[in-house]
Amino acid sequence: MSKKEGLSQTSFFSIGQDGAGFRLFGTRDGLNKFDGYQFKIYRNDTTQNSLAGNDIRALYADTMHHRLWAGTISGLSCYDPSTDKFQNYYHDEKDPSSLTSNVIRHIYRDLKGRLWVCTSVGLSLFDEKTNSFERLYFASNNLPHQGSNDIEVILEDANGQLIFGTVNGLYALQETESTYSFN
Repeated sequence: MSKKEGLSQTSFFSIGQDGAGFRLFGTRDGLNKFDGYQFKIYRNDTTQNSLAGNDIRALYADTMHHRLWAGTISGLSCYDPSTDKFQNYYHDEKDPSSLTSNVIRHIYRDLKGRLWVCTSVGLSLFDEKTNSFERLYFASNNLPHQGSNDIEVILEDANGQLIFGTVNGLYALQETESTYSFN
C-alpha cells in the first residue's frame, strides 16, 4: 500500500489491529485506520479531541477497555471509538501525576492489567481510577547510566516478570506491596 491507496505517509513506526478488526498504522503524519477498503486519517488539529501529535511511535489496541492508545513524540492519546474522539495526556514538570515525558516509545498492559507507558526519560504507570500516572525511573542522573531512563520496550515472561529494555541495557522490575525497584 502507498499514498496512492490513501495512506497519509509511508514511514511506519507502529502497526496494529483493534478489537473491531481495523488495521492501524502509526506514521509520521498521523494515525491511519484501514477498514479493508479505505483509510481514515486522524491527525492533530486545533480541536482538543484530536491526536496529541502527528508523529506516532507506538500503538496499543486495548481490548480490555475497547480503546486505542497512540504514543506520539508530543504526548499520549487514548482513542474512544464510541465517540470517535481522543483524550490526551502530556508531561507537565509541575504535575507529578503527569507523564514522565511527551516522547512515547512503547505502551503495554501487563498480566495484572496495569498499563505501562515507556518514554524517553522514564516509565509512566497509568492509574485507571484517577486518570493519572505514577512516574518511575531506573537510575538517578548522577549514576554512570546516562540514557538508562530512555525506555524502548517491555517484555513480560510467563511468570509475570517485567523486563524493560533501555538504550543502556535491561532492567527487571522488583515489586513489594507499595514500592517498585529495578535491577
